[in-house]
Amino acid sequence: MSLSKKIDKIIAKSHKTSRYGALLLLDIDDFKTLNHTKGHALGNEVLHQIYQRLSHTVSPLHVNYLQGDEYAITLCTTSSCYDHAKEGMKALAYMILKALQEPFVMAHHSIRLTASMGIVLFLAHEYSHEKMVQYADSALYEAKKSGRNTLHFFSPLLQQKLEEEAVMLERLHHAIHQQQMSLHYQKQWALNPLTQDVHEIGAEALIRWIDPVHGMITPDKFIPLAEKSGSIIPLGEWILKEAFTQLKSWQDDPQKRHWQLSINISIKQFERDDFISMVQELLQSFQCDATKIRFELTESLLINDLKSSLRKIYALTKLGISLSIDDFGTGYSSLAYLKRLPIHELKIDKSFIRDLASDHADVILVQTILGIGKRFGLDVVAEGVETEEQYQRLRDMGCRYFQGYLFSKPTPPSLL
Repeated sequence: MSLSKKIDKIIAKSHKTSRYGALLLLDIDDFKTLNHTKGHALGNEVLHQIYQRLSHTVSPLHVNYLQGDEYAITLCTTSSCYDHAKEGMKALAYMILKALQEPFVMAHHSIRLTASMGIVLFLAHEYSHEKMVQYADSALYEAKKSGRNTLHFFSPLLQQKLEEEAVMLERLHHAIHQQQMSLHYQKQWALNPLTQDVHEIGAEALIRWIDPVHGMITPDKFIPLAEKSGSIIPLGEWILKEAFTQLKSWQDDPQKRHWQLSINISIKQFERDDFISMVQELLQSFQCDATKIRFELTESLLINDLKSSLRKIYALTKLGISLSIDDFGTGYSSLAYLKRLPIHELKIDKSFIRDLASDHADVILVQTILGIGKRFGLDVVAEGVETEEQYQRLRDMGCRYFQGYLFSKPTPPSLL
């Protein structure tokens, strides 16, 4: 039976009994990695076993395989009280998640998986099919954001957030179309070990959105939405064009011609099949010096598909572009990829710098990252340096590259 028909059946039962119905959407965490490392044949067998395990836990009548690594479960609870229905569904959902954590043994492999789950509760015809699936999917997204291997219920607060996101997304699309975005640049500095002075070596391009009605909207408000909606693709291409234009202009400036320009690359942008060809075309079009360009990538981007990442990174280095691992230490921090990838730089996340003067654990982490950089022959940049005390401590640890408000704020290119 299709999911739509099962939802109809639960709606009818909920209407007849006045008890809450439930739609659960379940997604297997990091299943893409399993496919890439173990092969699609084994992956398909795991998906089949997941379906069997779900059917054994709640009955096959309630389970639907959707696509990829997603499943839906439709149920009617035993309560007409929302709080009681939620508690009962939470207990069942955790039972399902626990069942999926048991190893899947096949073809001489023992595979451990976790899952994330989004749940929406409803009474009779409270929501349309489309809204129900949308709300469950949004709850699933929140579960994944919470660290995965967990569950999240849809709520009125989440609905309000979705509505606010929809308004923000419409404004974002308009802003991109009307060119309301601009790039600011935050200088990066290097310590001269002989004179103990710092000098400018480059800058990082940082996007800014000045809305004519709401004023400055910070990247942490709109970049995740751009990633989620796919708007990051045209936005990312625009950033590259603007940054390359700026770099080209620096080549005629005696003070800035040696500067390196760091540009953040989003996961969705990097994962596109045409990413390398797009970069090649832009380099040819703008005729800027590729050896002065450094792309900043996140650790999660590398882990998602290491084989594909390797291919693209080698293609970028062949063009002359160097690579940096942004926010190093906040993700997987695997030495394996540092060994295999032609990385040139690590950036210490500002969260480790913030409490450097008072948190001994942060001191150890920063010292470790600096040591890793030294052993692998990598530049290590400390981000978010805001106080003289932080700077002095970093210097004492052997850090030579810095970025932060202590030295300079992000500014329009005309003020650099």
